[in-house]
Amino acid sequence: MTSFKLKNKYLVSLGSWLNELSLQGNESRERTRFVNMLIERINENEKFRAELLDKYVNKDESGQKKKTTNPETKEEVWDISEHNMNEYIREYSELMEEDYVMDILEGNKQKLKVMKEAVLNTKYIFGPQEVDTPQEKLAKLRQMNDYEIWCQAFESVDFKD
Repeated sequence: MTSFKLKNKYLVSLGSWLNELSLQGNESRERTRFVNMLIERINENEKFRAELLDKYVNKDESGQKKKTTNPETKEEVWDISEHNMNEYIREYSELMEEDYVMDILEGNKQKLKVMKEAVLNTKYIFGPQEVDTPQEKLAKLRQMNDYEIWCQAFESVDFKD
């Protein structure tokens, strides 16, 4: 039995992109179910990120997280020492590099088959266009690269019993 495996850092982009696809009927329902499974993991990851922030952010006398103003951007940001920021980034990066694993079971085999077909045979056009702003071009290049990772994850899924 094989599994669907995708690094945590690609879950949000896959879920967002799948929600952009025009699918009908059963495909749409299976997409919703699949994305909901991704959202569960995304929420777990976000909870861990919040715990890390709480662990590393400076706190005031009453235990409330402190903020400071970034001198360059003038934006309000969490007050984290350089050492703690390095630890926060290290731990969060480790989390994002972990694999999300979905075993091929009877309860999710159909949704994985439908999603594999939708991802591998999409008519969606990837990549930047001439009229895109530099930010849009960069986002579309990232999406194009993420698509290759998604395809590899789905191509590795074998539905043989």
